[in-house]
Amino acid sequence: MDFCDDEDLLEMYGPLNLAEKLVVFVPLNDASSTSGGGSHWAMLAVVKVEETGDLGVFLLDSGSGSSMRAVANAYLARLKLLMRISGIVQVTEVRGYPKQGNMFDCGIFSLCGAEAVLEAYKTRGEEVCSNIKASSCFSSVEQNVL
Repeated sequence: MDFCDDEDLLEMYGPLNLAEKLVVFVPLNDASSTSGGGSHWAMLAVVKVEETGDLGVFLLDSGSGSSMRAVANAYLARLKLLMRISGIVQVTEVRGYPKQGNMFDCGIFSLCGAEAVLEAYKTRGEEVCSNIKASSCFSSVEQNVL
C-alpha cells in the first residue's frame, strides 16, 4: 500500500469498499523498501461508530521505543483516500497496550490486538480501545508464549 501511486492503490483496494466498513485493520511493518526486510510489526485499527460516523484510528504497538507512529501516519494518509475520509484524523496510540518481552513476538501481539479491538467493538462500540489489556488473547499469550 505504501509503495504504489494513488491510481494503483484504488485499483487494488477499491473493490474492498473500505469506506463502508466499520472496522479496518492494516498490519504495519517498518520495512523501508519493497525489497523486504523490516524488523517490527504493529497493527493499525480504524474504527467507525455506525450511528454517528465518528472515526478512531488506533496504533496497536507492542514495541518499546519503536518508530511505528511514523509508519502509521504514512498508511493513514493512504487509508484516507481509500475510505473517503476528509478532514484531520490523527493516529492514537493505545495507552497501556501490552509490551512484548522479547524481540520476536510483535506479530502475535499485533494479531491479539486486532482480536481485542473486535471483542471490544462487539460489546462496547465506540469505547473500543479503553480496556484492550483485558483481552483474553493477551492473557493466553502471557500464559503460553511469554
